[in-house]
Amino acid sequence: MTRPQARSCPRWCDFADQGGHSGNHVAHIGEIMLPRNAAVFAVAVTAESDSQRPYCVLTLAARQFSPYNRAILSWDMAERLAGLLLHGKRSYAS
Repeated sequence: MTRPQARSCPRWCDFADQGGHSGNHVAHIGEIMLPRNAAVFAVAVTAESDSQRPYCVLTLAARQFSPYNRAILSWDMAERLAGLLLHGKRSYAS
């Protein structure tokens, strides 16, 4: 069995200082921890790429810290989502 060859990382990749890796390049942007009684434990935002140009990824993590589901967004879609969240807050939050 052959092992996937490690490739060099772009400067923004969290693994760049480790001399490369297999799989997508990843930069952790942030996360939101949800209440303890929720089925989903956290919503994480990362920039990921299988080449040099990253895209935005939202990942829902389950209680066991394994990915529950992921939404891959273009940066335009991410900006639109941010706008929708801000609009919701301005319109409905007390």
